[in-house]
Amino acid sequence: MAALLNKLFAVGPFWFGIISAMPALANAANLLLIPLAGRFMSVRDMTLSMSSINAGLWLCGLISIALLPLDQPNQVGLFFCIFYALTTLSLSLCVVGWTSWLGDFVPEQIRGRYMGRRNRFTNLSTLAFMLVSLCLL
Repeated sequence: MAALLNKLFAVGPFWFGIISAMPALANAANLLLIPLAGRFMSVRDMTLSMSSINAGLWLCGLISIALLPLDQPNQVGLFFCIFYALTTLSLSLCVVGWTSWLGDFVPEQIRGRYMGRRNRFTNLSTLAFMLVSLCLL
């Protein structure tokens, strides 16, 4: 996604590197934020709030892309840096919360089979997407 942004908006290598690092930074921030969020809200509340925030951010991002100037790469780079930081952080908190919330009401035998099958399909579809994207790019 960062490569496509760089091609359209020409954000440059500095912003490209920061935008590409956002998912890893969000996953690392989970180590600090999950215990803090766990003190103030239940797993269910965290999952629902973070998924709502993530959906709202993507909707706002979709609308904002039409308003971005094509001739100012630093402004566009800053926008996408902040946008990806917030979306990846909310998504990573949502995923952790969902996994914990799922463990509360799904028995372990079913959860193990379901999650194993789901992970297999998710990994295969991600690999297929990456290979197709690599060929197209």
